[in-house]
Amino acid sequence: MKLKFQLLFILLGTLCLAQTHFEMDEISKNYRVSIDIATCNEKECFGKTSINFINKNTLEKLPTLTSENFTFSFETDSVNSKKINFEDAQIPLIFDDFNFDGHEDLALINGSSRNADKSLYDIFIYDSIQKQFLLSEGLTDLVKDNSGMFTADAGRKRLVIHSKSGCCIHITKEYEVIQGRDPLKVYEFEEDTRDPKTVITKKTEFIDYKWFTKTTTYPREVYYKENNDENTKGN
Repeated sequence: MKLKFQLLFILLGTLCLAQTHFEMDEISKNYRVSIDIATCNEKECFGKTSINFINKNTLEKLPTLTSENFTFSFETDSVNSKKINFEDAQIPLIFDDFNFDGHEDLALINGSSRNADKSLYDIFIYDSIQKQFLLSEGLTDLVKDNSGMFTADAGRKRLVIHSKSGCCIHITKEYEVIQGRDPLKVYEFEEDTRDPKTVITKKTEFIDYKWFTKTTTYPREVYYKENNDENTKGN
């Protein structure tokens, strides 16, 4: 099921081929965000963009971020009501704690991927000393290398990426975030359903600085029954 994320924009300009100003108060728990973007038409905005942040509690203004490739698309009808509806995969800004230090970080969509199946993002980590968002090359490369955005599992302090190879191979990768280093892959699970009678799983884990791999072949009906039983117990 496609999820949609609705943001309330205050439109302080006209939707035309000129710079347009948007204000977004609900996209972040900690910041009021405003955007000035070069070009908008009836379905999308794109081009050179300035993004401003004001702390909701202290009213302190953070340094502005700029992007040459920022983009987002929306439903035409939603503009008339000043409510912009994004499909989940096309949310242009994602705020979350990506390095698990207690501060909200930022994923900023990179417009160079807007014609691809999955959106790519540049990742900015909040620096509490400099009080600004700084580009993380390691986390940005993680998104590019996996051709898609990760999710942050705060409880386990891991970044999780789900991907697919062809029709029938599903892959889950998990990374630990280590200060001053690139993300470290510690887990990978591959589920191969190409055979109509069996499911082959391959689990690889990084434990005590060594990789351990286990490959298992299940009859298809047994595999899905076991997984359904686990999901039922979890609920």
